[in-house]
Amino acid sequence: MMRTLYAEWLKYRRTAVPWLVIMCPAVVASICCIYVHRLQPTAWASVLNFGNEVWSGLWIPIGWGLIAGLAGEIEASAGRWRSLRTTESAPGLLYIAKAFVLAFFALVSCVCLWGLLLISGRVLGIPYPMPIATFAICMWGDWLGGLPWLWTALWLAEGSHWSVPLGVGAIGSVAASIMGGATGLGNNIWPFIPWTWSMRLVYWIYAALTPELQSAAPNLTIWPVLIAAVILSIMMLLLGTWWFHRRDVV
Repeated sequence: MMRTLYAEWLKYRRTAVPWLVIMCPAVVASICCIYVHRLQPTAWASVLNFGNEVWSGLWIPIGWGLIAGLAGEIEASAGRWRSLRTTESAPGLLYIAKAFVLAFFALVSCVCLWGLLLISGRVLGIPYPMPIATFAICMWGDWLGGLPWLWTALWLAEGSHWSVPLGVGAIGSVAASIMGGATGLGNNIWPFIPWTWSMRLVYWIYAALTPELQSAAPNLTIWPVLIAAVILSIMMLLLGTWWFHRRDVV
């Protein structure tokens, strides 16, 4: 398994994927710094709110769909797995390795984003103590909420064309922006729209860990969503692996 993971890792060294993973968080944090500065922020909530809206509402649906699409396009341009399927490695293992590597890239991008948001808050001179632990937990919730979509996008990319997860992600971005924001719109239906999970999870985690906002944390709603994100991630990985194992390579 480790050899398969390492081989999968090597595929991306000279592609656009590592650049997207590093540069996009930097762009989002830079825009956040410029935008929030104009609002004369007095709390870390200003940084979190803008960063979460851009990252979870735009980048995770579209950007992670793009990364999955690029991963599928790499295999398409290299012969659609024909050479790799002739090796001793089980086909399902190859698919799982790709899914794990993409999940790692997604995690790295979230680490960069939330770390840079902390730096942005310090650059803006926000007087309150840096909520390092809170932002770290928000990072994990952000990643976990987007994982079902990432592995769904990989399945779409491998089964069709790289543009399909990108297009579906664009639709998801609209849904996340409308239903996942801090406004009341979508309060009753957002748990049924996976693209909104990342944004809502971040808002809930921040509210639950910030004393003055704890009364706003919807305890009865969010835990089923966390469990659903884990279960759906596992389901999409297993279903994609099963499909790939049975797939005919032509």
